[in-house]
Parts: sequence; structure tokens; C-alpha cells
Amino acid sequence: MGTVNPAGRNSPSFFLWLMVFLVVVLVLGIDFAVARMVRSFRMVSISSGRVRDPVFHHGLRRDFVWQDSFGPMHFQEISNSLGLRDGGRRTIPPVGDRPRILLIGDSFTEGVGVPWEETFAGRLQTALKAKGVEVLNAGRESIGSRDIAAVVRHEVAALRPDLVVYYEGGNQLELSTVVKDVPKAVPRPGGVLAGWLRDLADHSALARRAEGFVDIPEWPKPAYEISWPEGLDEFDPDLRRGDLPVNLNTIMGDLDSIRADLAKVDGELAVASFHWMAKDGLVLNAGRHKPIIEGLNVTYAPYRYRDLERLTNFENRVFKKYAAAHGLPFIDVAGHMPHDPELFSDAVHNTPQGVRLRAWIVFLQLVPIVEQRLASGAWPKPVPAMADRHPAFKTPPRRITFDCKPN
Repeated sequence: MGTVNPAGRNSPSFFLWLMVFLVVVLVLGIDFAVARMVRSFRMVSISSGRVRDPVFHHGLRRDFVWQDSFGPMHFQEISNSLGLRDGGRRTIPPVGDRPRILLIGDSFTEGVGVPWEETFAGRLQTALKAKGVEVLNAGRESIGSRDIAAVVRHEVAALRPDLVVYYEGGNQLELSTVVKDVPKAVPRPGGVLAGWLRDLADHSALARRAEGFVDIPEWPKPAYEISWPEGLDEFDPDLRRGDLPVNLNTIMGDLDSIRADLAKVDGELAVASFHWMAKDGLVLNAGRHKPIIEGLNVTYAPYRYRDLERLTNFENRVFKKYAAAHGLPFIDVAGHMPHDPELFSDAVHNTPQGVRLRAWIVFLQLVPIVEQRLASGAWPKPVPAMADRHPAFKTPPRRITFDCKPN
């Protein structure tokens, strides 16, 4: 029968391995504690300035300051007297004393996640101020064309804008309209290392750091087929057809409604092309570009990058042709904005640098429109006598109190 060497536990190698083990345990403990601490720091008190609306999804409280959130981002929002996001609490008269441009759209137009001065609207407001043009922001996060049309009808038209710029294209980009049998699959990155790091990243600061050394291509996607409408020219679409993909018939109907409501107040509509990070062959950094990766591969699962890009390009061709058919200004954002992941905070929204570039692209295309309207005398327009209060707010709010205690 063998005997245990009592000197084994006292050997230098035993203490060396024990120290290594303890250091690993200590490092992992600190790692998980730091990850938990970072998550707790991100949890801030949020007081919503958003109010539900039975007509157009939701609005913003008037003349209000609050802390809002969008994904992991927390930021301050301020609304003016009309319930539009603004740089400060101020009273906006129904009648402007200079040409007025209104921006309509969803979360990008509203500028979620960034301070006002770094938003698309804030930068355009600053840039066009020298031209004597007022810029107001009627964007609302998470809304589509139907809600945007309702916002124009019930809020924007009464402000008698000279020009309304429509920028939205992601919330109704549903590839299920051309994929009959959408396959079901759990989105997972390809490769063992990428999957392992993704699973650990929520719990380990070290894993999040390690992701920064890994570049990954598009995740594996299940097989599916695009059922393109028979006879539809992808590169020169017939706008009269009723079977256009990605809800474009609905969107064009809502654009018709917006044009009609603006025509009643002698306003003009401009349509912008939509740009986001959908690009075939895209390779992204697993750490730095995580929100883009998750957006393209999880939110828009199970669709391939190339199909997301293809349908976005088709949507923009329809927007451009619609604008030409109705004599509207077309603001081509997608034609000038690069697919650079460093300019995006997620698959749709930009970093401050990306917002600055996008605003500059739009500004350069708005300036000729503004200058032509001013030179021709079309702007500023004569405005009829109007009440000193927006018609949507002519009935003052009233407080309702009630007791929820059971009898």
C-alpha cells in the first residue's frame, strides 16, 4: 500500500499552483463584480415626458424637461410649448415670423440618445439660422408613416410650415412581405469563440474587452427565398402597382395624405432617402460594433445582409420616383452617407459624428431649395390672421382626481 509524501504539500510547486488558483479566482471575482457594478450605474431614474395619444401613437408633454432612455443610452429631453423636442423650454407662436421648416420622422429625427445640439434637427437649426430659416422637430421615436401622417394633420399643418422633410424608412421595412415562409431559428454568431464571448459579455468585463479583438462576419442565416412580385421592375418600379414590397403602398398612401394636408396651408413636402448599416459582406468588430451586430442579426433575423440592403435600395428608388412624380424635392441621404460602422451607434442611429455628417448632407441639399424659394419671393409666405394658441391646445388641460380604494 502506497504512502502519501507529507512533503508534497510543502513543495514550492504546490504553493505556486495554489497562488495561481487564488489569483484566477480573485480576478474572476473582481471581473464579475465590476460587470455588475457597471450595469447598476447604467440604471438611472427615468421620468417619462411621453404621453399616449389615441390618434398618433404618442406625443411629448408640452414645456417639459425629463430624463429619457433609448437602449443603453440615457439623455435629457426638453419640449417646447407645442410638445416638440427642442433645445430649451420656449414658446413657439403658431405663426412664424420667418420661413419655417419642420422635420418629421421617427427616433432618428427626434434625436434619441444624444443631446439636442448634437441631434439631426439641432444641427440643421443652427446651420439654417444664418439663412433666416426656423427649424422645428416633430419627430417621435418608434412611429411609422401612418402615425407621421396623423402628426402632420393634427399638429404640423396648423403651424403653416413652408417645407416639411419626411425622413423614415426602417420601421416598415418588413421583409416578411416578400418571404412567404419566414424560417425560425435562434440567432447565433458563427464560430465557437464569438459565441462564447457573446454569452459571457453580459457577466464579464474581461469578456467584453476580449470581444474588441474579434472581427466577425454576418452570422449564419437559415435558407429562405425572396418571392418577388411577378412583373415588378426592381430598378424602375411602377408606382401604380398595389403589391409593392416592404409596405410601400401604405407609405405612399400616407405621403399622399401628408401632401394633401400641407396643400391646404400652402406647405410643401420633401422626401428623403433612408440610410442604415445594412450592407452585404459587412465585417464588424464584436466589441466596438456590438449594437450594430445585434440589430442586423437579432432584430432583423433571419434576413441576410444582402436582402436587407436590396430592399432598402428598392425602397429608396420608390421614394425618389414618388418625389419626381409629384414634383417634390428629394433629399438623397443614402447616396452620400457611407456605410462606416464608426458613424453608427446601432444599425440605424448615428454617433454624434455620424449625425453631424448626415445633417451636413441634408443641409447642403436644403440650401439650394431655401435660396431658390427666397429669391423667387415664394418665401416668406403671407400668413392669414390666426389665434395665438395652437388649435390642438385651445382647450386648456384639466386635472381629474379619483379614488381607487375598493368600496
